[in-house]
Amino acid sequence: MLDENLPTAAFYLSNDKKKQSNNVLFTQHGNEPEPAYTLRRLDPSEPSSRNRYAVALYDPYIPDVLYGEVLIIPEWTQPTLSAEAIRQNGGVPPPPEPIMPSQFTVHLYNPDQEIIVRHKPKTWNSQPSWEFEMPQQSFKQPSNSTLDQVQSGPAASDVTPKLKFVWRKDGSLSKDFACYLSGKTTTPDGRKKNNKEPDITISILKGLREITLYEPNLYRVEMEDFKGLEVVLMLGAVVIRDVFFAPLKDAFNVFNSPTSSGVNLATAEVPVIPNNNTRKPAAAASAISIPPRQPTATIPLRDTRPLQSQQNLDPRTKWEMDAENARIKQHEDIARRERRRKAEEEERRTKKLLEAEQKAQRKKQAEVDKETERLKKMYGKEDEKSRQQKPNQPSHAHHHSAGPAIRVSSHNAASTARPIHAAIDGTSLFHQFASIAAASSTSIFNVLSRGPTTTSNSFSPRNPTIEGAKKHIQLFEVVRWRIESINIFVYIITICIYRLFFHPFAHIPGPFFARLTDAYGLYHAWRQDTHLAIHSLHLTYGSVVRYGPSRILVNDVQGMKEIYGYNANFAKGKAYEVMRFNPVQSVFNATDKHMHRRKRRLVGQGFSEAALRASEDCVLRHVDLFVGCLLDAAPSQDDNYGWGSAKDVSINANYLALDIITDLVFGKSTDALSKPDNRKYRPMLISTGHRMAMAIQMPQAFRAGKSGQWLDLGTWILKNADDKRAQWAGMLRGWVMERIKSEMAAAVEESERRDIMSTIINATDPDTGEKLSPQEIGAEAFTLVSAGADTTATAISATVWYLSRNPSAYNRLVAEIRSRFSSVQEIRAGPTLNSSPLYREAGRGGAVVYGVYVPEGYEAACQGYALHHNEKYYPNPFSYYPERWLDHDSPVAADAKTAFFAFSYGVRNCAGINLAYLEINLAIARLIWSAEFRAPSHPSNLAKVGGGDPNAKEPLRRREDEYQLYDIFASEKEGPMLEFRRR
Repeated sequence: MLDENLPTAAFYLSNDKKKQSNNVLFTQHGNEPEPAYTLRRLDPSEPSSRNRYAVALYDPYIPDVLYGEVLIIPEWTQPTLSAEAIRQNGGVPPPPEPIMPSQFTVHLYNPDQEIIVRHKPKTWNSQPSWEFEMPQQSFKQPSNSTLDQVQSGPAASDVTPKLKFVWRKDGSLSKDFACYLSGKTTTPDGRKKNNKEPDITISILKGLREITLYEPNLYRVEMEDFKGLEVVLMLGAVVIRDVFFAPLKDAFNVFNSPTSSGVNLATAEVPVIPNNNTRKPAAAASAISIPPRQPTATIPLRDTRPLQSQQNLDPRTKWEMDAENARIKQHEDIARRERRRKAEEEERRTKKLLEAEQKAQRKKQAEVDKETERLKKMYGKEDEKSRQQKPNQPSHAHHHSAGPAIRVSSHNAASTARPIHAAIDGTSLFHQFASIAAASSTSIFNVLSRGPTTTSNSFSPRNPTIEGAKKHIQLFEVVRWRIESINIFVYIITICIYRLFFHPFAHIPGPFFARLTDAYGLYHAWRQDTHLAIHSLHLTYGSVVRYGPSRILVNDVQGMKEIYGYNANFAKGKAYEVMRFNPVQSVFNATDKHMHRRKRRLVGQGFSEAALRASEDCVLRHVDLFVGCLLDAAPSQDDNYGWGSAKDVSINANYLALDIITDLVFGKSTDALSKPDNRKYRPMLISTGHRMAMAIQMPQAFRAGKSGQWLDLGTWILKNADDKRAQWAGMLRGWVMERIKSEMAAAVEESERRDIMSTIINATDPDTGEKLSPQEIGAEAFTLVSAGADTTATAISATVWYLSRNPSAYNRLVAEIRSRFSSVQEIRAGPTLNSSPLYREAGRGGAVVYGVYVPEGYEAACQGYALHHNEKYYPNPFSYYPERWLDHDSPVAADAKTAFFAFSYGVRNCAGINLAYLEINLAIARLIWSAEFRAPSHPSNLAKVGGGDPNAKEPLRRREDEYQLYDIFASEKEGPMLEFRRR
């Protein structure tokens, strides 16, 4: 039992729930209280106090003396909301919530040491507790040896035993906490050592308000730094009360604006009275007015928050900034829509006024024409009679009348030459030849009016001949074309000099011809090796390459995110204009962000989880047919399951992808796998893709931009591509209209067939309630078929090619699939199965990509093949090493996932990514479960199909260990040729 009459020190905490920046703590050993500490907290009105907790103990008389402080920066958790709730919240996710800290650190000064107080939460059989350890010796012992005076030597607290202290509750219903000196010590090597003495109570926190230090027991602690222990007890009690027994939002000041309590926090004081049982807490009220022996100075708040950069902001601050940005953006969108509405209204009003004015002019002109006809009818007959009655003029009058005729002709000739001269930027020489041309024309009219007068070949106004006039006109034409040629040559040289030395991208390295013209990229697109050329350029010139006069390519994750990220100031460029099915834009080629957002909301419903589940049976049906086509040449059970003849996987994979996507989009499959007559559609896709690949590199030459009305190189380079493209587009347009009619005519079919296209046709915009028009549905169908008919086929072909040449990876995958599934019917979508550059045009104000400023209207891109073969993210990029993705904790896997760009990035990423994974996973898994495959051994040349040729003319095609792809906007490939054997 403790003697209540023994001297004690009692401190009282404030009952006020609001944070206080300055409190004076009093202690009392007799009848007169004395100021002991100044307890400071962060001012809640300061920005530095938000999202953190800090408290410190200062000397009450000397403001600069700091005994100890605590700073807690919480960790955060992100609550989850549905996509609909986030959309209703303006696109802003819910705010992060602070997490209860598991420990906090008391930093003591003089000597400097950190005391870690660890929190053990409540369990079913124990109360919560807070433990900390303090060294028995805190100061170095004096010594005459210079070896003990080295500054870098260990502190005394690091080499002495430590005493253990525990804060814990007296009982489950009590609000009192006691701090005990535990009967254990810690040796310098960290081992626990039991002491014979039981736990000793040295302090108590009554009702989370009053802190009492039992001084007799306190001095029983065999410790050198009693002042430090007292500070740790005081700060520990304050932190436990403020953080662990108060709402975390209040403790860490996560409110947007602090509430005002009307209390002067700088002068608020907390009464302290001695811990006598005969003295009631009400007596503390009389102690408030007792001033300290020395005046308490108003101490400016010490900001314990370190300066933070934009990158090191805590999640809560980032959320607040994002919420404010979203609010501002929402207001801007509203204002923009209002401006657009007013502009459209003004445009309609102006159009009506113009139409009314034109109508009035037409009416007036009609009246004038009517009056003119009336006058002609009235006076025409009289004029005819007067001309008939006029006598014939003598012959010499005819010669006199030729003078005015010649002058009129001369005037017409000069006026004809004037526009040509103005267009070519005239010189004095050109003035001379223009005069000659005028004189020549005059002479011709002279000859025609007077008749032949001489046979001389010389020409002059006095002696004109038709032959002389022709010679001078021919001379004029020659000089004119020479001047035009010189002007064109000077123009080309000027453009080249500007693009090489004065262009905004002049400092960016790149091939010489790429810096001059987009024809460099067009050439490689025609050769179908754009991806290889770009990868080679990055190896030569670095991460940023100039691939056109106004285009750059970036081969880095940072640049990729800055171009395609959610907040990137880039829009789709002119290349998308040549990819449109009709004038209506699709979700893929929509250049306007608002239009893309609307279409993505509607089309995205077709790729929802429910739509994919409804499409799974359709995919499985075609996958089984694909596996059957590969095994049709393999011997059956009667032939002892031998190896069959070699089959071309890529051809069958192309037919598989085309059959699946047409079945899902139109409700009718091309059946290319089962019906050879229907394989005519594949060449149409190839021609369309090759034309698109070239148009991306030089859109101005493919009916895009200002030259779109008269220039189309596609008709010259690919003579049959436009015909096949038109044939393909017409066929798709017919299928779309059939599907729309069937969807609208039979309401029963909606419940029977729920696939991608049925979902898109019936999708409704949640904001406007509108659906896609038939023209928009046709554009989306063209996009879906063009994209979905190739990507999965390429992935399947490349996967089996690499597996057939890497036995270790093949055997591992075979063992895993056949051990997970007992039959091929079990292989379905689920958790078990799931364990090319397009340029962006900088928006208004330009953008910065990888440290390079891209002006408005200029283009930047990141090429997927080059990024996926960047050794910075994929070591040994040309080695088939699937394990690089499997170790989720390794930095290699993290880098690989960060740089993965196969489905693009940001708001423009592929909407059908889940469908692509579904097709690839089902096809590979069911093929490996049902059969074994290998590269052919005879003839040996079949085994090399699909790989590079060491003797190829193009150096980029010589890698034998790389599956060769040919860039046709999608990809064309050959092989692999594999032999199959049934299981």
